Amino acid sequence: MKNAGFGVRLGAHLLDNNIFKLLFIIPFYFISRSASEDVLRAGFSSIMLLIVFVFGVSIVIRTIYNVYFVSIYGGTLGKLAFGLKITSENKLLDKKTAFYRATAGYAFSSVFLYLGFIKILTNKDHSAWHDQLFYTNVTRVANSTAGVMALVALIMLNLILFLTSLSNFVNAEVLAILNNLHM
Repeated sequence: MKNAGFGVRLGAHLLDNNIFKLLFIIPFYFISRSASEDVLRAGFSSIMLLIVFVFGVSIVIRTIYNVYFVSIYGGTLGKLAFGLKITSENKLLDKKTAFYRATAGYAFSSVFLYLGFIKILTNKDHSAWHDQLFYTNVTRVANSTAGVMALVALIMLNLILFLTSLSNFVNAEVLAILNNLHM
């Protein structure tokens, strides 16, 4: 089987990122729906603290998600939707290898301006540094149409939720200003 190229792997990565953006946007959206003077008085720092907390939790959840799906199904939801499979010697990765690939491997590939990922473009077997480090292959086993459709849908959903949340906060701020003027 031929290793997957840069474009399809990037698409799978973007799909996974958009899945996890929902971890940020959904709480932000519900907070914005209840935005009032009280929420605004709580201040920007409280909202930022919530975002930092959600970000920290999402890192842990994303690592668990990655290890579970890669070791059980051969790829994350993004990779599966794009028709990709991660193997080592034509077998699924064990949990330990999946964990180290997702943590140390991705960190290593991200060092020096993501050169480890860019290596996929220049390497004839389309392997990133983390693939070489853990002897893994990312192969194309199916069509990527479902992945492209899911990516477009999630980008639109994330954008709509984000813009609606922003609008809710702005409207709440305007109402708070108008209420102060009438007093």
